[in-house]
Amino acid sequence: MKKSAADLKVLLTCPCNYNASGELVTAPLGLSYLVESAREKIPGITFEIGLADEATLAEFQPDIVGISAYTAVWSKVLELAQNCKRRGIHVVVGGPHVEIRPEDLSPDMDVGVIGEAEQSFPELLLQYDEGWSQECLEQLPGMIFRDEKTSTVRNTGRPPVIQDLNELPIPLLHMDKLNDDILCIMTCRGCPFYCRFCATPSHDNVRVFSPEYIVQYIKKHLEHYPNIRTIKIWDDLFTLNRRRLKAIAKILNENGLIDNFKYIVATRADHITPKSIEILKSMNVTDVSMGLESGSPTTLEYINKGYKVDKIIRAVELLDKAKINIQASFIIGFPYETNEHIQETYDLIKKLPIHLLQVFLLIPYPGTDIWDDAVKGGIIQIDDDFDWSSLDILASLEEPEHVLNGAVVVSKTLNRKELYAWLKKFYSLVQKKRFLFGLRLLRKDPMRLYHRLKREVFFLLGKE
Repeated sequence: MKKSAADLKVLLTCPCNYNASGELVTAPLGLSYLVESAREKIPGITFEIGLADEATLAEFQPDIVGISAYTAVWSKVLELAQNCKRRGIHVVVGGPHVEIRPEDLSPDMDVGVIGEAEQSFPELLLQYDEGWSQECLEQLPGMIFRDEKTSTVRNTGRPPVIQDLNELPIPLLHMDKLNDDILCIMTCRGCPFYCRFCATPSHDNVRVFSPEYIVQYIKKHLEHYPNIRTIKIWDDLFTLNRRRLKAIAKILNENGLIDNFKYIVATRADHITPKSIEILKSMNVTDVSMGLESGSPTTLEYINKGYKVDKIIRAVELLDKAKINIQASFIIGFPYETNEHIQETYDLIKKLPIHLLQVFLLIPYPGTDIWDDAVKGGIIQIDDDFDWSSLDILASLEEPEHVLNGAVVVSKTLNRKELYAWLKKFYSLVQKKRFLFGLRLLRKDPMRLYHRLKREVFFLLGKE
């Protein structure tokens, strides 16, 4: 392992779910921030972000493979780590799964990195020539590793959160010709709300990038990718603060970043007001995405959504009146949800002018009380043969039959066949909405339709 950090070749990868629409695949924002932070501290180090397949491993010949993983792909991560170890490649694992379940760190993984890693990951790389001994790792915050004597998992604790996000160097995303018209950006980290099914760790410490940082980020990418026409703001809650929203709209306008661009943002139904819509329209927001979750008052209360159905109706009607495309997601299959509750969701969707729709089967994720209840109830039993892909929330979106033979089901009132019937019914509605949205784009934005169809075709070809 005697090699200086500056001479290292590091491959970063994030295993994807290839059972879902190409529209769901996004640029690796988190990994890009890691790369830029490491390059700033370690000049000369070589990075690549991409697939860790046989061809890439043979051609790039990395010293280290860093894997960012969520729970549903953990089985793939275990296989990838084993393959890398056979090749003599060191493996570092990060992402939400290992942070919540550090005990799943396998013997094929050298180190797990938890928390925000822009500071801790470069420090880990700088210690590479020391052999990553236990003594060395114990001095670094945010590290998970196996004890050299007992093989038990050691955890040095989460590193301090990065309070001033503006200190982070601006990354440059790798965008190929297929996707160089859409720029993804995050303008804040965390969400202050506590939806019962969500495992987001940053509820109590939401931090934002300044409007100036956002402009610099966009301009940096425009220098390299002049075809950018759509900017997708990937925050959990872009409209968190109306004063900040106004400041962002103002600075975008001052820098000529509105007239020739379209913006897509995410928010909550109870944040949609005539005033917030006025600001969104001023920055040329064409699409608003909301996790509406349910049309049942009982279910909304159970998941601690924080608003009632009337807020959903009002938000959708206001956005439709403003001629903003509405993207919405819903979840069915909560533990005590009945056919009547799901029917309320179906009826609401049919009633409202939602343009793009996603309906998921509820999946319990580690770190939520729904997961804890499923483990206590014996629905989930973790052992060496556990199939983590059974926790794939995206699979049910495009393949309703996943609920019959693969998905974990936590419903106490509906069986798999009943849930399958509902997912098929929603799937038909999803496809209808998707088709009608295509016609809407054909009339109003044919170039966007062209890029959308192009991505879908290439994605489907890649699945073959």
